[in-house]
Amino acid sequence: MKVRTLTTLAALATVSLLTAPAWALADPGDSADLVVQAVGTHVAANEADARRNPFRFTVTNNGPDTAQDVVLEFDFAQLDQSKVGYVGPCAPAGKQKAVCRIGPLAGHAGLELTVPIFTRGGQGPAGTLTATVRASTADPSKGNNAARVPVESGVRRFDLVAVAFDVYADDAEPPVPVPAGGSATLDWFVVNASDRPRKGLVYSIQLPERVTFAGKVAGCEYSADNRAMTCADPAAGLKPELGNTFHTGGTRIVVAGDAKGPVLAGGTITAYATDEGAAAGTAPNVKELTEAQRERAGEVMLDDPVARYAVHVGPAQESGFLATLGISRLGSGLSIVLIGGVGLAVLAAGALLFLASRRRRVVLVAPDEPANS
Repeated sequence: MKVRTLTTLAALATVSLLTAPAWALADPGDSADLVVQAVGTHVAANEADARRNPFRFTVTNNGPDTAQDVVLEFDFAQLDQSKVGYVGPCAPAGKQKAVCRIGPLAGHAGLELTVPIFTRGGQGPAGTLTATVRASTADPSKGNNAARVPVESGVRRFDLVAVAFDVYADDAEPPVPVPAGGSATLDWFVVNASDRPRKGLVYSIQLPERVTFAGKVAGCEYSADNRAMTCADPAAGLKPELGNTFHTGGTRIVVAGDAKGPVLAGGTITAYATDEGAAAGTAPNVKELTEAQRERAGEVMLDDPVARYAVHVGPAQESGFLATLGISRLGSGLSIVLIGGVGLAVLAAGALLFLASRRRRVVLVAPDEPANS
């Protein structure tokens, strides 16, 4: 089993899988939103290939507090073991379960666990693998604590590498967070890091909690909560060794008005090709890599087909009187900003008085001279 640490700008601490954790008592007032996701679902041809390219699951704590006594449980009972086999991770719990005791997991941090799954020769649907995460800390959103993954045997697929940029507000330099309730662009692309061309592309995007798609692309499938999409481009062909890239121009997303920052983690993008063959590169979304894309590709591990990203979130934009003055609420700096707003109001009032005085008829009278009205 492999474990890979995931970090964001808001989580610089290293998280590791603890086989013998020091169990801690959770404060009843603590709250941690745990999320488990399947980010790679490749059924290999044999056990050796499965160990090199296993199923991948991430466990992420969207915070705000540290999750205590975190446990990830895998249930293999619904798999058709006449078609597929697996290598159970961590400690077995009965004949068809495995339990991974992770221990504490800090807010806005995560880790990856892998499960090798391989075909036994049969083809077609092979049941479902379920991964469930739990903790002793209170979880405000338990609907994302389980991932149920359909498993299919005998399907040919060739993994590509997805790469994504963290999401910030549009056209801001330097980058600033997306205001809660606002929209932005998730910029991502797909490359072929292998030594052979690939053709026929399928990609899936999973958005973090409190983030949804701004619109829907024709021909793509969307989840009921509008946080996951899967699309296919049969004509897309990618040259080997980063010869070109599949890039849609970005995906528009919307952050919930009540989203709490500073970081919404857990976003993933995966892609694979359906055929190994000539890559003509004639599809509209297949282009040469830009300099920014080459630089970003150099920053990620090209042996990991999963792109991980976060959405950086700031306070909601103000409306009404404050907005007319160009003022936004900035947390503890609000009182200073409001003082500035009062100053602007005084200046505005002074300007009105000045204009009113210009409308009056004013005559300067010298001593002992009568005034003319």
